[in-house]
Amino acid sequence: MKDFLRQDEQIIMSTPGAIDIGTRGVRWQPGNLHLTDQRVLFERQGRRIQFATFLEDIVDVRLEMRKWILQHTRQLCLSYRASPGSSVRVAYIALRSPVGWQKAIKDRITLALIG
Repeated sequence: MKDFLRQDEQIIMSTPGAIDIGTRGVRWQPGNLHLTDQRVLFERQGRRIQFATFLEDIVDVRLEMRKWILQHTRQLCLSYRASPGSSVRVAYIALRSPVGWQKAIKDRITLALIG
């Protein structure tokens, strides 16, 4: 079991990728994106959590064309609230199959709302 998981939390899917969480300028951090039954997490290489948000705190999941290395690619864009009533923040994630990840996250949000 991964040490960053909460009690009774299970990983649904994982993939390598890179994240930009709105730092000054674009600073991509490599690692692994995880979707659990409770959260979306980005684990940096070395087992450090760079980003984590609960499914219920996600405001929007969309795809955006953004610069990635020397070209523009479709990236996963997560809009979320760090705490209730706080302003919306954005995390951009470059990964393989962003369309599949968008659908999987939206499906898990729906399941969390009705479950």
